[in-house]
Amino acid sequence: MTARKQKRSSSPESSDTAINQTMQTLETTHYTYRYAGFWLRFLADVIDSLILSAVTSVISYCLFGVAGWFGYPVDENAVGIQVFEMLCYLGLSIPYFVTWQLRDGATPGKKIFGIRIYSRDTLGRISPRQAWIRFFGYGLSYIVLAMGYVVAAIHPEKRALHDI
Repeated sequence: MTARKQKRSSSPESSDTAINQTMQTLETTHYTYRYAGFWLRFLADVIDSLILSAVTSVISYCLFGVAGWFGYPVDENAVGIQVFEMLCYLGLSIPYFVTWQLRDGATPGKKIFGIRIYSRDTLGRISPRQAWIRFFGYGLSYIVLAMGYVVAAIHPEKRALHDI
């Protein structure tokens, strides 16, 4: 579950009594939680993607730019470089998403918008298992024109495929 924390405004509605009881407990601490909307989550994902792309570009430039300095021919449109950058992006994505979600409950993009990731069962931090499932869920969400994310726009709890 991805949620935004805000001051008490209205009581949440949910069919699950355990979640209602937990929400009522949280309300007594003067906070209530609401689900983050599609557009906030989209913008947070764009920011996370820009961060990963920037780091990938720097690594690629350091490796292939330096090769050019030593006289090795480097074609910037070469398929090999593009494959390397894709694998580098994927390799950086794993620790980026899993670590940030476990440690802080949010990636830097989500933090900017005040979005935190909570366990649906406990409304506490997610477990390592949940973080890994979410990471692979991100991949599934992107497979067919990011339709896994579009689900969040129509789901009553604004949950995307990787949240379910």
